[in-house]
Amino acid sequence: MLSACGDEQLAAGATDEVASEGPPVVADAFPMAAVVPETVRVGDTVVVTPAFAVQPTCFDFAPVFEVVAGESELIGYATAGEGWQDVRTGPTPTFPPCQPPITDAPATYTIPSALTPGTYSICRTDDIAPGACATFTVQP
Repeated sequence: MLSACGDEQLAAGATDEVASEGPPVVADAFPMAAVVPETVRVGDTVVVTPAFAVQPTCFDFAPVFEVVAGESELIGYATAGEGWQDVRTGPTPTFPPCQPPITDAPATYTIPSALTPGTYSICRTDDIAPGACATFTVQP
């Protein structure tokens, strides 16, 4: 199984197995954030609450990963509120340097019309990390 955790999380025991290639996956080995509701439709809002305090992204951009056959691929960034930046149809956005305070506060995001029915993960951190990501399902 490929770990999406960095070396710091590995040292902390998030997972004991690492592969050197392939896309990141949402590992079952570490605590997940909560997302409410877990089943949504395009246009619905979700609230993502980390399992514990995490380093959030600048400006509450949330990476969204499509989960297929247990593997996750970054498809875009939801922004707090209703924004969406799709990395499949445009360049990967760049963010100005910042370091918001570590927090366990929830953030609210709107499910963009670019998401088709399926399973996705959304994270409060800039990548898949323990306690920061939650999985949700988009229905037709």
